[in-house]
Amino acid sequence: MKTLELEITDLCNEKCLHCYQPEKKEKGLLKDLDKLDTLFAEFGDIGFIHAVITGGEPLLHPKFKEICKLAQKNRYLISIKTNGTLIDDNLVEFFKELKPRTVEMSLYSADKEEHDFITRVSGSFEMTINGLKKLKKAGVKCSVMTPVLKGVKHWKELFYLMKEMNVPWGCSQNIHSSFDERAEVEEFKGTSESYIDFLEFVNELEGQKINNVDNLCFKECQGGVSTVCVAPDYSVRACISFPETAGIYTGGNAEELLKKARTQLEERFAKLEC
Repeated sequence: MKTLELEITDLCNEKCLHCYQPEKKEKGLLKDLDKLDTLFAEFGDIGFIHAVITGGEPLLHPKFKEICKLAQKNRYLISIKTNGTLIDDNLVEFFKELKPRTVEMSLYSADKEEHDFITRVSGSFEMTINGLKKLKKAGVKCSVMTPVLKGVKHWKELFYLMKEMNVPWGCSQNIHSSFDERAEVEEFKGTSESYIDFLEFVNELEGQKINNVDNLCFKECQGGVSTVCVAPDYSVRACISFPETAGIYTGGNAEELLKKARTQLEERFAKLEC
């Protein structure tokens, strides 16, 4: 399924230690919804059918609802990635009407102090859990994703917490900081070994086989093929964590930008050892 990752804002109300967004990056909001409407249509014509509305924290965008409705108008499946701290009754009603594929929230530990240390926002664990409970009660499809981070001691307990709440949940080694390799951020990234350890833990409890453990190379990435990211300034990248811009979307140049983004990614892959 071809996925358009729409990064509608760089703004966020959390300051996660592992965030792929450089802190000194200029903050901005995606504007010109007429251009966005054209972008949805053009990428739709080349096979993109899934729109992930993300950020930053997408709920901070003053036209968040209008952006979602534009995606819906252009017949996209819609997912929202959020920290869940801003979900109120008004948004719950909006999501009930929108019927997204999922509202995916980020949780970093089953221990609130550990979680809040990572987000650098006191009380963020409770706010996210409360947002999750509100959506569940309203029948909105939601899920939780946990990145594999160094130093987190209570991440396996999230398996049991999400089971108790009946929330679809997964972990990933691919939620990571930017390829700019900032030392202060890189130190929090988990390893392939810790990811495999976690897969074994989950799959042992679920009775599932571990797939592709021996082939975790970045070269399997489909950035610039079945995934592409559009930033608030309409610049296009191969994926949300890839730093190089293929160019600015101006209308009529979606395929050109997609090809260039993939070429940039492949050139970076050629320099990596798996």
